Amino acid sequence: MITLQEIDMHNFSAASKLKVHDTQKAFVGSADWIMALAYADRGRNARVMAIALNGTPIGLAMTSEVAMEHEAGFYYIPQLFIDAAYQGRGYGRRAMELVIAMLAAEQHYDSVRLDVHRSDIAAIHLYRSLGFSETGYSDPANPALLFLGRNL
Repeated sequence: MITLQEIDMHNFSAASKLKVHDTQKAFVGSADWIMALAYADRGRNARVMAIALNGTPIGLAMTSEVAMEHEAGFYYIPQLFIDAAYQGRGYGRRAMELVIAMLAAEQHYDSVRLDVHRSDIAAIHLYRSLGFSETGYSDPANPALLFLGRNL
């Protein structure tokens, strides 16, 4: 069974050893980088959770909150990955479903957004199948990114 776990002293070492396929390293940060990024972005309530299979970490998910001055704030999922040894089994889909349900239950914002590299076809397919669509936003500094969002 897939669950989300807070990162703590009991699972930190296992979580920090998680890795993606070499071909995916351009799309997602390392486990240690993601955990450090969440710490650095704690002002936006950033957090990292282990994606666990029967209690064993097999991936990571990072979320944060974005409060906008001229539009409604939203939840943001900057990082999510499943370890290379566990990919292709539906665990990423289930993890995203759990993350979305967790954010919806918090009821701080009405939507969730993420960005994905345009060349990461598998991730784009997953996100679209979960109800994400293009937001219309583009980043001139990083045109390789596609910005997707969905209501909660």
